Amino acid sequence: MVAVEEKNIISSHKIPFSDVVAKKRRNAIWNRVWNIRDMIYATVLVLVHLLCLFAPFYFNWKAFWVAVVLYWITGNGVTISYHRNLAHMSFKLPKVLEYFLLIVLPMHYRDIQSTGLANTGRKTQECSGFEKAVFLCISHENVLAPSYCTWNSPVQMGRHAFSGVGHGWHNNHHAFEFSATFQNKWWQVDIAWCVIRLLERVGLATDVKVPSESQKQKMKTYLSK
Repeated sequence: MVAVEEKNIISSHKIPFSDVVAKKRRNAIWNRVWNIRDMIYATVLVLVHLLCLFAPFYFNWKAFWVAVVLYWITGNGVTISYHRNLAHMSFKLPKVLEYFLLIVLPMHYRDIQSTGLANTGRKTQECSGFEKAVFLCISHENVLAPSYCTWNSPVQMGRHAFSGVGHGWHNNHHAFEFSATFQNKWWQVDIAWCVIRLLERVGLATDVKVPSESQKQKMKTYLSK
């Protein structure tokens, strides 16, 4: 890790009247040292976006509604199963339901590759029409939110509340990682949290963890320093 960090530093200078050394790192894109794998990934991502330009020519309502349903299922599957239930143990489910969510819903994660942020699929299945948009949109949402809404940053992505099934409030998650909800205000729509609440109401979700008012106040005091 140290070798990688040093490789990314292109210049450094000492700040006057200080012992602090400022280091300028490579830009993630323009000053990047590209290798074959980077080029392949970049080419595939560009081609996937270009192929979406042909989607309107193959539009039909059946494919559209299939895309909408699959988008909702896979989006909720990732944030509810992989993220909130398994990664952060924000609530408990019966093992049968837990395995169902783990295996069936987040199907686009089958070829996942660990790259620091475990959010990028390695390849897509062959499909036609608007069904391609399911993978593309879910990939955008799952990569953008945790990358853009970083810890102790004021950035929120409320406009992605519906498309990201709650991931638009990712900064709230950084504040309370144990919480089953990304919603801190009543108007912050978290669709995945609505599903979890429904599961709790019918007795399928138990030990659902949410931050208390005192915890919220402590975090507010900490961030205001």
